[in-house]
Amino acid sequence: MKRLFYLVDAIDNVESISDDLHRDGVSNWRFHVVSKDEAGLYSHHVHSASVLDRTDLPRFVERG
Repeated sequence: MKRLFYLVDAIDNVESISDDLHRDGVSNWRFHVVSKDEAGLYSHHVHSASVLDRTDLPRFVERG
């Protein structure tokens, strides 16, 4: 599995990257966006990351 990380400074850039990924056949369930502005992601129709994506919780549970 590959992971790509994009660091952007504006939600408009995220929307542009999202449109590019959709055009290449990547669905919303294959990429997630971490942002402090959850409302902005919702208003731009960008799929936000879950708690499991934002934290390293599964690894800590395994080590538990």
